[in-house]
Amino acid sequence: MQIMKKPLNLIGLVGLMAIMLTFVACSGETPAPAAVPTAKVIVEQVEVEKLVEVEVEVVVTATPEPTPVPPAEVKVYSFSNSSPHITEIDTATNTVIRTGDITDLVKLAWNDDGNYFDGQDLWLTGKDSEAKTSELIFLNLTTLEVSGRLDLGSNPANAYLGGGLSTNGEVFVGLQGNMDQAGEIVVVKASTKEIVNRIPVNQIACDVDIQVGTDGVERVFTPNQKMDAVQNFDATTHELIATADMPEGSNPFMLTAGPSGKHIWVQDGSAGTNTVLDSKTLAVVATIPTGAGPVVASFSPDGKYGYVGHYSATTMTVIDTATFEIVAQVETGPSPSKIAVHPNGKFVYTIVSKESAIAVIDTSTWKVTTKIYVESSPGGLFLNSN
Repeated sequence: MQIMKKPLNLIGLVGLMAIMLTFVACSGETPAPAAVPTAKVIVEQVEVEKLVEVEVEVVVTATPEPTPVPPAEVKVYSFSNSSPHITEIDTATNTVIRTGDITDLVKLAWNDDGNYFDGQDLWLTGKDSEAKTSELIFLNLTTLEVSGRLDLGSNPANAYLGGGLSTNGEVFVGLQGNMDQAGEIVVVKASTKEIVNRIPVNQIACDVDIQVGTDGVERVFTPNQKMDAVQNFDATTHELIATADMPEGSNPFMLTAGPSGKHIWVQDGSAGTNTVLDSKTLAVVATIPTGAGPVVASFSPDGKYGYVGHYSATTMTVIDTATFEIVAQVETGPSPSKIAVHPNGKFVYTIVSKESAIAVIDTSTWKVTTKIYVESSPGGLFLNSN
């Protein structure tokens, strides 16, 4: 706020008014309304004798500064079958914030960065090997408490979530099955958390992922270990589209949809390779040797790099998604079988179960910069940037 001061000639004004009153009294005439003298006339006709300062407030409005938007919090969650089941990590400081337990947990199944987060609950897969059943566990990430469960039915082996939410609001869960019981894909309506369909896959279904192809068709993909094959289904009609044979004995264990909409990356457990398939035709585009027991893949935010983790090696493989050439083999420690990528692209996180740690990889050097040690050996990993 600024204060502006202007002097006024007070005595001059009083003198002029006295002269005017004397003239009216002598003439005897009804006085006409006197004109209000201006400051300019006073200054010109009367000698300044005394100045009176009058303070006038002038408000100067400044342009408000824009309200700063706080950066999004990015947290990594590791999951374990031992207490504490949940460990929450702040990626800004690489420190553990808090831990928690999942009530009435029998055992967690497969949980990675392909799990679905609905804005409140992270969907986790659980299993009971003795009862041969699987379930979805809805974990509130604000409270770290279970908000609900969904029984998925009979399943003697693992359960897998992948691909997040389809365009028509469905989540697909792969029930692995075994040599005696065929696997299937369970379709869950996200808004109601109810099962709406079950897609038979005839043999063993491991991982599952969804992708909208360059042709606009949304497909669901699953690898089939027993058949040495990969299948895809229409995500809307749930009908089988195609089955592609993989090399005999390759054991296609897991898969991940590529970011371009053109390719599916398949981790061949026994062959030690990552096979890239054309999403529409399921034809082989490239086969990349990565290491023993490739089991998971993820991608940089710009889609330039693919990251392949292993359960029988101590390295994470970095692959150029344009040339399919290996860029780096990052030494992480034993069994980097789950991977999560920071949205800024600068860091990659992977579990190192035998060390009860999360390795943090700097993508500018392809080196592990630190390891975050947790109380219980991590078996699952998820990154949340909401």
